[in-house]
Amino acid sequence: MTAAAAPDPSPSGAETRAAGGSRLAMHGLLVLSGFAGLGYQVVWTRMLGVGLGHEALSTLAVVAAFFAGLALGALALDQPIARSRRPGLWYAGLEVAIGVWTLALIFLIPLANDLLLEAMGVAPSPLWRWTAAFGGPLLLLAPATVAMGATLPAAERAFARAARDGRGLGGLYAANAAGAMAGALLTAAWLAPALGYAATLCAFAAVNILCAGLMLAGPARGEAARPRLPACEAGGGWTTAGLAALFASGLLGIGFEIATIRALAQAMQNTVYSFAAAVAVYLAGAAIGAALWQRFCARRPGAIHSGALAAITAGACATGALAALAGPALRDALEAALPGAQSGGPLGEAALAILVFGPASAAMGALFSALAQAMRGPDGGLGAAFAANTFGAALAPVAVGLGLVPALGPVGALAALALGYLALAAALWPRGRIRAGAALAFGLPAALAGLTLLGPFDRRLVTIPPGGAVLAHLDGPSASASVTQDATGARYLLVDGAFVMGGTPSYRLDRVQGHLALMLHPEPRSALFLGVGTGATVAAAAAHPRLRVEAVDILPEALALVPYFEAVDREIAAAGDRIALSVADARRHVAATPKRYDVILADTFHPARDGAGMLYTVEHFEAIRARLAAGGVFTQWLPLHQLDLATFRLIARSFQTAFPDARLYMGNQNVITPLLALVGTEAGAPPEAAALMRRKIDDRLREALAATGLGDPFALFGGFIAGPEALAAFVGDGPLNTDDHPVAMYAAPRTVYAPLGPAADRLIALTEAMPRRAADAVALPPTAQAADFAARLEAYWRARDRFIALGASGATAVTGDPATDAARLAPDLLEVVRLSPDFAPAYNPVLLLAEALARRDPAAAASLLRALHRAAPSRREAAAALDRLAPR
Repeated sequence: MTAAAAPDPSPSGAETRAAGGSRLAMHGLLVLSGFAGLGYQVVWTRMLGVGLGHEALSTLAVVAAFFAGLALGALALDQPIARSRRPGLWYAGLEVAIGVWTLALIFLIPLANDLLLEAMGVAPSPLWRWTAAFGGPLLLLAPATVAMGATLPAAERAFARAARDGRGLGGLYAANAAGAMAGALLTAAWLAPALGYAATLCAFAAVNILCAGLMLAGPARGEAARPRLPACEAGGGWTTAGLAALFASGLLGIGFEIATIRALAQAMQNTVYSFAAAVAVYLAGAAIGAALWQRFCARRPGAIHSGALAAITAGACATGALAALAGPALRDALEAALPGAQSGGPLGEAALAILVFGPASAAMGALFSALAQAMRGPDGGLGAAFAANTFGAALAPVAVGLGLVPALGPVGALAALALGYLALAAALWPRGRIRAGAALAFGLPAALAGLTLLGPFDRRLVTIPPGGAVLAHLDGPSASASVTQDATGARYLLVDGAFVMGGTPSYRLDRVQGHLALMLHPEPRSALFLGVGTGATVAAAAAHPRLRVEAVDILPEALALVPYFEAVDREIAAAGDRIALSVADARRHVAATPKRYDVILADTFHPARDGAGMLYTVEHFEAIRARLAAGGVFTQWLPLHQLDLATFRLIARSFQTAFPDARLYMGNQNVITPLLALVGTEAGAPPEAAALMRRKIDDRLREALAATGLGDPFALFGGFIAGPEALAAFVGDGPLNTDDHPVAMYAAPRTVYAPLGPAADRLIALTEAMPRRAADAVALPPTAQAADFAARLEAYWRARDRFIALGASGATAVTGDPATDAARLAPDLLEVVRLSPDFAPAYNPVLLLAEALARRDPAAAASLLRALHRAAPSRREAAAALDRLAPR
């Protein structure tokens, strides 16, 4: 009898090729799955921000809810998937569940926003706000996030059975992170701007369905017949110590990401692309680290232990903290070295992010892969590992975003997190293996972190003017805010190191913004101001008797610094309870309040800054209109120096959708930083001259108006540019900025990443393109007096436009020498005065020139005054000045 041959345990060539195909297919599937998963997080967070607001507490709560859902899914489904003979089928079902629920969320999120708005109310307590902002999204997103949390464990089990490889987690995680990186970039750069949020979610849902189909057609085919992996390929299974280490790594890793993004905000432009670049670098680093660990360490258990990886991560984080400390200097160096980095362009921002946390995120990817792989057991473990890690990640927004960053500042928080990784390294370091190398592994990160925390550095990352100083600085959950003072004593409010939100030099224009909005109403009793800044615009309201004002600002850090602008603070304090300042997201406050207001004023919001574009959507403008009382007026200020004409047209078109009667004003004739105002009314009609004339103006208000140049009707309506018809013709047909498709948020950043050109050119283009009549600006009675006013007002506009053209050409620049300035400036200014004697911005400078000249050359001054009187004989100021010059 011939003995039977023993079975050959080695795989055949066909099996090897099949395993290789399955390996490639699974990595491709996880790239696609990661692409959709990160895209979901970005889009869901932005959609939920409409209802929850964009305050730090709400935003961080949504992030925590997302991670908590992932953790619950990974934990709950860990063992059922691990014990199943069909993990590929599980994976396909999970992907389908994600896609189907995503399609439902397109309709459910707007409904949930309404419910959450009503539940939170106008002024929720911090605890209730967190509860609603965490609990609402947690429940709403749970069917999708729970399924997402189980996809990586399911994919790993399916991979292990198909490829006969139980040690492939690092490669799978790397593929998933690489896909997520692509999702972060493509969502911001293409999908959301081109398609809007609903269509983008549909595209992601299609990716989920594709993943399910590819799994069923490929790796999952015949999987039930495949034998289980040998025990030696399974891993050691989960331990309490391992779960604790993974929890800590999740907390520290996401905490480091949060703190890094806050630190980078001091050197970046803080657009939607800044955020995408930072997240993409983090994910790319994690993918690279996991891939390297998979390539060199996964099948060599003694290659490197997790304690050493944690120490390497600590060193990389400490180095990143030092790099963040030099963020502004690195930004300047990158702008000089990289052609695409000018003005903090996306290339420069990505390069800066790589320097700060590229190495750290790579080390984190390797550490997670090592810790999670060690937890894999025959009956589960990987899901528990992923759950522990994401539970730690869910805690990071609270512990770091709301705790560590406000306490230590972004850079200090980074250094503290590096020390946290060092503590984790000590806990993971094998006992009995403390040798000389360990001293370096622990000593170097500790030294670098200590240097960052205790060294002689300015960790505030504030741009200080030459000869100036930082008077106050606050690091909060939302932003870092500072008050600086320059060599002349002027003070400025800065947010995130360099973004100027106002200052003492702009007091006059800030007050113009407040007075103009309030004077277009015949008798305002209530007003809502959206945006506070230094408080100067709000302070203007103190001069209006019987007016009660609510003013909200999203940044508590900025509101806390208003007292450093003493003149403003005194005026607000003197108004007593007539002016109330509070912290709130403007959109959420408008949507939640039941009140109606005579006047609503929205301050200038730079549309390029991440999230600000949502303050220019049709839905927000419609909500504001619903909050206007009968005869109410809404004024939306726009910084033309920070807008191109395409973005202006987009915003104005969206505004006019809610306010068909929209009118356009300018707040000043400054050709460097011109401000525009879109004005809409509840009644849909221009203000009535008769009603405005009946308004009682006391001495205090009259003095305040005169100080800002708004002391007469010509000045009040002198900034008028266009009525509804002319504005509609100028903006034309085109896209609207909506909650689902916030085009402005993605289009406006081009104004900070590329030269915008002189603002004067855009201001002149607006005034030349839009014809105007007095009847478009104000409703006048059919009287001879009104006809005279209309003629003088239209002459005022012609003079204004000529004055702006002179300013754009540089013809109004002064040298400081009265004789030189009189010879060079007076002829042009007198030409403007001849067009309109009422145009004080041209008349008054000539008068001042004559007064200055009189001290050196009385005869030349008298000649100039006579020329001024001939140009405007109806005005008495020049004649009075001549009388004063006459010898007594």
